[in-house]
Amino acid sequence: MRVAGVDLYSIIYYCIRCCMRLRFPAIVFFFEVHMKAPRFGIGSRIYTGFGILLAMIGGLALFTTSQMSAVKTGVVESNRLFDQNRRNQRLVIETMSLRRSSLRYSMDLDEKARTEVETRYGNGSKIANEILAKSVTPSRQVHYRAITASYKDLEPKIKTLLASGESLRKAKATLFVAGDDLTAKVANLYLQIVAK
Repeated sequence: MRVAGVDLYSIIYYCIRCCMRLRFPAIVFFFEVHMKAPRFGIGSRIYTGFGILLAMIGGLALFTTSQMSAVKTGVVESNRLFDQNRRNQRLVIETMSLRRSSLRYSMDLDEKARTEVETRYGNGSKIANEILAKSVTPSRQVHYRAITASYKDLEPKIKTLLASGESLRKAKATLFVAGDDLTAKVANLYLQIVAK
């Protein structure tokens, strides 16, 4: 297009080329291609536009895929932390139940409390080992190693408690039998005194 004998496209082309060469090379390249080949037909322009559209869709698909893998990694990490917290809560519950059942057994010496002490200790020890195996960070591993060691130190004490409870239960049974004999003898003596 010529205005007053000057080619307007050439002026625009050189202005854009000079101003944007250093800042936006892709735009400059587009204008260079467009200005140097102004005889694109309508079919070529449609194919070029469609190609650019496909390239943009491909780039968007790659970006989406990379972001989805980041989301998947985040979900996996979140699930791992959730499972670890759930195991921690189970360990706390088992430890509190072990404490209660130990106290109940030391007072009542019933068989149900004894079974619960053994079960709660076994469950707590298993969960502590599981937590140690699943922990990732070194600082947490030190903490969980201490908990597992505490559970291992607790084993002889629980065995001592159960053994002393068993011997105490036998002594109580002997005491009750002797008490029953004493009561029967006192009752016979009373009957003999009343009869005379």
